[in-house]
Amino acid sequence: MSLVDWSTGKYAPWTSPTVLDLLPDLSDEEKRRLRLQGRLPEREEDIPRFAPPGPPHPVPCAGVTPGTDAAIILSVRHALHHYNARHPAGEFEAVKLLAEDGLHFRDEVWSHANFWARSRSSKKIKRFFAEVHYKAPPCPDPSSQAPFIATVETCTIIEEPLTLYRKSCAFCRGYLDILHPMDDSEFVCGRGNEEDWNVQEWFGMRFICRKGETFPFSY
Repeated sequence: MSLVDWSTGKYAPWTSPTVLDLLPDLSDEEKRRLRLQGRLPEREEDIPRFAPPGPPHPVPCAGVTPGTDAAIILSVRHALHHYNARHPAGEFEAVKLLAEDGLHFRDEVWSHANFWARSRSSKKIKRFFAEVHYKAPPCPDPSSQAPFIATVETCTIIEEPLTLYRKSCAFCRGYLDILHPMDDSEFVCGRGNEEDWNVQEWFGMRFICRKGETFPFSY
């Protein structure tokens, strides 16, 4: 559990590389997946050899719209910090977000994400799954901007072959193609049978609860 620093240190702005930048370091299976998604030409000769650098991500801040790059990268960095602290001999560095979905569960904002990270030792790129949620701290003064409290439930490598993994849960929408651990006990929100969960949307925000539980408000 940690407090979010919105502007400095490991949460400072950065530039996410393009897929073309990372292509030489991706496995053949990741390249096949990119082709199936239409993000990479079928023929090697059609792949551009040079890609212009992308713009840097803005500094994450309390006013970031949920789902934007800045908010997503914050979740990824929290997750990877959690992973590295538990694997001191096998640390990774975040490379690129692949997909993210989020909603509200038990008065907190939850996120599931897939991202690529590079091994600091072998330099190989691996796909990760992460589940992170954020809780607003007690704040008696409504004018103050106290940081949110981040909790990482899991951050784990999605080992190949990638075809073995499910692309959704009761939480995540299938079209986002977020690969989940085969053992769903590794994450909390949305695990098990989809029939065991209720998902509703109010005012553009998604909420989830288990069958038998109540949403924070209802009509």
